[in-house]
This record gives sequence, C-alpha cells and structure tokens, in this order.
Amino acid sequence: MIVTGIISLVQPRFFPEKKEEKNMNRLGCTAQGNPLVTEWKRKNLLNDDIWVFDTKDTSSKGKYVFSNMDGFKDHTLTIYDVQPKDAGQYYCCIKNIKSPRPPEDISNCQIFGVQPQPLLQTQPPSTLTTPPPVSGFVVGKASLTFYIILLDLLLNWLL
Repeated sequence: MIVTGIISLVQPRFFPEKKEEKNMNRLGCTAQGNPLVTEWKRKNLLNDDIWVFDTKDTSSKGKYVFSNMDGFKDHTLTIYDVQPKDAGQYYCCIKNIKSPRPPEDISNCQIFGVQPQPLLQTQPPSTLTTPPPVSGFVVGKASLTFYIILLDLLLNWLL
C-alpha cells in the first residue's frame, strides 16, 4: 500500500534538556512525524533578529552539529564551545514544505533557552570568595524578557 499526499502536523512538546558536558548544549526536538521536516532557528538576546540555520552548511567548523535530521523523530542541534554570544532562544520548528513561512514565524516551534555559565576569574585560594547565587548569565534588558518567557513556558508546561 502506498500513501501519498499525507502531511502530519505535530505540535512539538517542551522537555528540559540536561547539559551533558561543560560548554556544550544538546537541544533535542521531541516532535515526531512521517515525514518529519524541521528547521532550526535562533533569536539573539540582544536584538529581535531571527535567523534560520542551514543544516547543510559546514562553515561553522563543528560549532553547530545537526543530528538525525532525516529521521522521523529526535532531530538534534548540538552547540559546542558555548560562549556568552551564543545566548538566546533556539527553536525547532515544523517546516511546511508546501507553503514556506518567513524566518520570523516561530509558531508551532519547540523553544530552547541557551545561557552559558559566566566565566569566573581565577584567584589564589586564599582570596577566593563564593559569588552570590545567580540564576543565569545577565546580558542586559533582553535577559529579563528571556526569563519571563522561560517562566511562562514552565508555568504553562506545569499547568
């Protein structure tokens, strides 16, 4: 039996991702479908620009690695050597191959927040003090919006 012309639209679910090693974030899209066509987008914390990753582009020299992009689930973006400039929101979006949408359209996307840990200055043990607890890397006004969005997502997920 051959079935053609069927497009399944799946609302991605949000699950927190664990950091597997220092300075690396693995973002796993939990959408499933047959076929499943996704695209990864990034919104910088410092401006409202949203850009789409080209999963075939190798110019990042291993900084951004896409895995299982031809599978029916578990499309993954791994960011290596995460730096403060990498902070922002990353989106795994269901791509509609019949009618492309503009890059700024982030509806039907799973959202991931990436915030690298701040670098601590090395001090001799005698002068080392414990820094006050910090919930993330502060980058300016945009970080407040980012925290509010994350809090809203968490509350929606819990309720």
